[in-house]
Amino acid sequence: MKKQLLIVDPIGDISLRFCQLENVLTTFDVTVVVASENEVKVSTGKGTRLITFVGKSDFTKLVFDRDYDIIIHISPEKEEMEKDYFILWNIDITFRLLEKVRERKATKFIYVSSALSYGPLKEDDVPFTEETILNPSSPVAASIASGELFTQGFYHAYNCPVCVVRRSSVYGPSQHHNCLSTIIESAFTKSEVQVYGDGKHMRDWLYIDDFCQALIRIIDEGKIGEVYNVGGGHERAIMDVTKLILDYIDKPHNVIRLIEDQKIHERRYALNWQKVQEHINWKPTVTFYDGLIKTIKYYEDKLQCVQK
Repeated sequence: MKKQLLIVDPIGDISLRFCQLENVLTTFDVTVVVASENEVKVSTGKGTRLITFVGKSDFTKLVFDRDYDIIIHISPEKEEMEKDYFILWNIDITFRLLEKVRERKATKFIYVSSALSYGPLKEDDVPFTEETILNPSSPVAASIASGELFTQGFYHAYNCPVCVVRRSSVYGPSQHHNCLSTIIESAFTKSEVQVYGDGKHMRDWLYIDDFCQALIRIIDEGKIGEVYNVGGGHERAIMDVTKLILDYIDKPHNVIRLIEDQKIHERRYALNWQKVQEHINWKPTVTFYDGLIKTIKYYEDKLQCVQK
């Protein structure tokens, strides 16, 4: 019998790729909740049910017409979105979901947080561990960290079956809401590629399929009450990545245009993922360059289909 899995993923990028992985739909009946600007809608497909959710309307009656074995709540982290959006999804809806877990409507709850919760990392600092004190440095990061604290609070107060996953910078096919996808699409379709600041912002890049495999492992083997860092182990500056993309598609570097940085962009994030390797035997398998080539080819094919 298939397990019932609920993925609450307002942006929808990670859940889309997760449902495309081999064996996911043979293992789970999946309900996905994503954000919508204009309508509440329920649509079904083979092994999946998609619910689009608008604003502060109550989606729990639609979603909790059944009990779930697993709930995965993926916090949105795109800094440019409205702050009310993050308060809704990272705090309000996290609380509502945890109340349902408390009512035993789910057997396990996984809150997918972000490296943003840790705050800035200096150039010579070692990567964040799970024991690092949270120090968010923007309202968005604070909302993500708040969701974590609610999750841990429900564990300590009510013994709810929860765990927290902190992800680094996820990239790859279907990941449309990160800077790497924007850079690739600009490289193919525009005369210039915009890069914030001096382009030396360092990110720990994690290929989407590796991250999804980590989530599957944590569903099966993650311990209740634990926090797991999931990083890619590939630190690269955004400018260096941009140049690699341009080299691959045979475009000159002089199309790069530096634009004013936003104060919300931290200079560096990096995660130590030794714990998840030791506890559940996970590690990233896709090299950064291989993952980058797969991502470039994905967007190239996507753009060619649109042009046809």
